[in-house]
Amino acid sequence: MKEITIKSDKGVGQLSVVLFPKNQQDEVDFVRLKMKALEGDEQWVDMTPDEACEIAGLLITGVQFYLFEGNKEYKTILKKRAKVALKRIKDI
Repeated sequence: MKEITIKSDKGVGQLSVVLFPKNQQDEVDFVRLKMKALEGDEQWVDMTPDEACEIAGLLITGVQFYLFEGNKEYKTILKKRAKVALKRIKDI
């Protein structure tokens, strides 16, 4: 079975993920994350689907932490959203 490539639609195609299926299309043997620098240098990391899920979760947590701790505007947005959510709950 042929591999499946998923490319980022942002930038100049610097990120892509290649799925290498086993015998069937719905089973993936391993995942390759390709990262290309603007200069053209390419690096990749091979991982199992479980490792890919764990890495994705850690990246999401890291970005959320950065937004909450490092970005003052994000805190303001979250506080406003919380006030609106509390108001909706009270109206119910």
